[in-house]
Amino acid sequence: MTADAAPLRLLQLTDSHIYSDPAGELLGIRTLATFEQVLAHARHSPVWPPHAVILSGDLVNDETCEAYSLLRVRLEGLCCPVYCLPGNHDDPRLMRHVLPGRNVFIAGEVRLGSWLLILLDSRVPGSPAGLLAAGELERLDTALAAHTAGHAFIFVHHHPLPVGSAWMDAMGLRNAGALFAVLQRYPQVRGIAAGHVHQASAHSRGGLAVFTTPSTCVQFLPGADRFLRDDRSPGYRWFELRRDGGVDTGVVWTAGTG
Repeated sequence: MTADAAPLRLLQLTDSHIYSDPAGELLGIRTLATFEQVLAHARHSPVWPPHAVILSGDLVNDETCEAYSLLRVRLEGLCCPVYCLPGNHDDPRLMRHVLPGRNVFIAGEVRLGSWLLILLDSRVPGSPAGLLAAGELERLDTALAAHTAGHAFIFVHHHPLPVGSAWMDAMGLRNAGALFAVLQRYPQVRGIAAGHVHQASAHSRGGLAVFTTPSTCVQFLPGADRFLRDDRSPGYRWFELRRDGGVDTGVVWTAGTG
């Protein structure tokens, strides 16, 4: 395979829930320590180095400059660009103020080779559920209309399809139908990846693949009607986006299958 034909490799890290206190814990897990564990694991895995890392929301848990600063220090040590989008626990204003730097970006659209990555903001202030505002849907439509010669992949924090966990599905993307109404007009869109649910899943709608990715800290039990914690280890997802539009992906757990 020639260099020009090599796939675009991405890592998706999500729901790190870092606190301003480096020893801060979510459900008994030190979230900064597990984020560092995930980075160390990825660096020593076959998926390293990626062309880019995507952080798909809930980067911090307490919406403070100090928490974003702790995160930025860890990201600046990576050898590739990092593109961030907000989740329901994030403060977009603080993200834009603290995170951007040498290799860290708050991204809307990213062109990498023949691929267009579109990072959507589904955050609703004060709500755990998500919504894509009219302006965000318009931005998506405009970006896809201008990129018909290549392929596109979408990242968003809130999951647009149910994952089978009733309590979590009540906090998904409330206007997912509007999202799919835009995407169905553009056959170059090859998939969607979300965070939020702290579990791995793969579904599809109208032939479009939809993935969710485990958290870099605590996992939630799949298929549960109420909140239950899973005992799986921290995890992350890799993607290889091929020049022909094909998508390969897999989930990596830092301790095997947990």
